[in-house]
Amino acid sequence: MTSLKITSIQGQDVPKPSADPRSIVVFSGGSAANNFVTMLQAFTDNICYILPVSDDGGSTSEIVKIVGGPGIGDIRSRLVRLAETKTMEVHKLLAYRLPIDSAQSVNGTTPAKIEWLDIVEGRHVLWRNISQPYKESIRAFLLQFHLSILKQAGPASSFDFRGGSLGNFFLTGCRLFFNSLEAAIFQFARITRSPPRTEVLPIISTNQSSVAIAASLRNGSVIFGQCEISHPGVLKRSLNSACNTIHDSPVPSPLAASVASSRASSSSNLIFSKSESIPPLPSCIRRIYYTNPEKAETFAALNSLVSWHLVRKRTVLYMMGSLYTSIIPCLIVPGVGRLLMDDPGGLNKVLLLNGTHDRETAGYTALDFILAITDALNYSCLAEDFGVAAMRHISTREVSQDMDGAVHVTLEERGVVEKANGTSPKEAARVGRAGGMEGEASPGPSDDEMESSQGRGYLVRPFPPQAFITHLLYPEEGDIEVEKDIIEAMGIRCLQVPANSSKGSAPGHYEVDELKSVLEPLIQ
Repeated sequence: MTSLKITSIQGQDVPKPSADPRSIVVFSGGSAANNFVTMLQAFTDNICYILPVSDDGGSTSEIVKIVGGPGIGDIRSRLVRLAETKTMEVHKLLAYRLPIDSAQSVNGTTPAKIEWLDIVEGRHVLWRNISQPYKESIRAFLLQFHLSILKQAGPASSFDFRGGSLGNFFLTGCRLFFNSLEAAIFQFARITRSPPRTEVLPIISTNQSSVAIAASLRNGSVIFGQCEISHPGVLKRSLNSACNTIHDSPVPSPLAASVASSRASSSSNLIFSKSESIPPLPSCIRRIYYTNPEKAETFAALNSLVSWHLVRKRTVLYMMGSLYTSIIPCLIVPGVGRLLMDDPGGLNKVLLLNGTHDRETAGYTALDFILAITDALNYSCLAEDFGVAAMRHISTREVSQDMDGAVHVTLEERGVVEKANGTSPKEAARVGRAGGMEGEASPGPSDDEMESSQGRGYLVRPFPPQAFITHLLYPEEGDIEVEKDIIEAMGIRCLQVPANSSKGSAPGHYEVDELKSVLEPLIQ
């Protein structure tokens, strides 16, 4: 257990970081992993949380639409969870969401906008018990945000405040003032007194540009936008000509329309309700990639601060959550795969398997999760080494090659992979179903791909799964099948996290104490 010394700041007892040599880099989204942040911080405060910036729902979508810039909802969520001021009014302020009530006054103003004006003018009850220096420091950046939306919004694109997160507004105000997302994160962390050795970083270096992803399905179709991939919503009403997306929970709402099935025009107000049933994907996801405004594939620039932490941290955690819209967008960025593979110190690289299926991973087994992560990190390696020239072979494969159970790699692609790996065709063929032992049987239609139990093919070149994952943790009574014998034959150790029925938790969910007992010995 990490030793913490206690000091006092303005009457508040806060932990002082110890000299604990352990360190962790965490790949996650903003929701599922939040329940375990306190546990991770108890191991060590020398942690770097790496998060995606492709969120296109909720108040984030409004900010991106009017002000521009990356999606910061996941980053804000993690910063609020890390705040040392959870007993103070500052935390309540930055965690607050404006109401989603759509009722309008005589002049068309919603209750959310009326409340927002009370906040920026300093009259709102949320300011009560916040010291004047804190109040003016925070309010200055909220005013910066307000000024920006006044400049950018117009009669045809007014800002919709409903369901808006004050934390998102504050973080955006900081970003606009400093012209740097990293500086904005630093300001947020200092205001909320986050642990000084803990970093929250966007995977991509971007400030003004929006970030979007797409999913290529195994039936040949493509879905654009994180929310449309993860949880497409239902059109409820249209209040104005702006594309205003709001939500009534921390789960973001949909914005982008699928090419396979367009749900609404860009002038519609989409409201996502968790009570609505989410339709299944028409086909399993083959891969995720970044897109430019013309919806063409592009390669994002890795945040240099992320590189710095990846070569220094001693434990890597792939957290539970949305595999294709939270974890993999962080892994496909050129440079990440090579940095995770190059570990002369023998890092522990731990995957915390989901306990239940979701829309993105319906029918998946543990092997699918492992191979999907391996596929994404090999995509990163190839993109770093060869860019568009290499990835053209993957992105232009025939539909029949990407169908479930019928995945093949073109000869051109195989040549690229062999060049990237620096091996001869004979040596490249040694990757086997049980993890690449020489003389093993071929993993499937191509030595460059391995099939899951359901016959879905994934890229395992230039590096096999055990190069990126050393341990798999999975919950007892989880819904996802774990092929323990196959996975451990690949060199990946499988550890079950016991359930605790006395706590009344849902089957397949991790309990903090039980997860801690299994995970802590792996933290280096």
